[in-house]
Amino acid sequence: MRCLAFLTRAGMAAMIAAMCLSFGATTSVSAADANSLKSTQVAQKGSQTAQLPVGKIRLRVINGIGGSTLREDIRWEVKTYGRDSSGKRQSVARTSGSNPELELPQGWYLVYAHMNDGTIRHPIEVTGGRTFKYTLVKD
Repeated sequence: MRCLAFLTRAGMAAMIAAMCLSFGATTSVSAADANSLKSTQVAQKGSQTAQLPVGKIRLRVINGIGGSTLREDIRWEVKTYGRDSSGKRQSVARTSGSNPELELPQGWYLVYAHMNDGTIRHPIEVTGGRTFKYTLVKD
């Protein structure tokens, strides 16, 4: 199963664009990385577009250390690592399945694996143009 995650909240897009702009959003990108860029429209005074490097993550849950991959239908949620002004994390992607793949703008996130008997939470990093495989361990 493959899912493409989009930033759906204007506040999240504005926050990421502000971070890019505060670091001097003049980043050179090699031709090989050009396909890993996505545009996020930011609605402020006028319209700005920020090019954000995109990376991929593959997720799975295993039964204990060295255990097999769970094949049940897991509900996955990815939230911002940082909190907004009200102290909440914003949801940026949702999918289900036992081994999903997501594309996200580079940065740090918290991933939640919701199962019938509980939830596992784990911090993850996404780097533009790279694929990371994350394995969460169910105790």
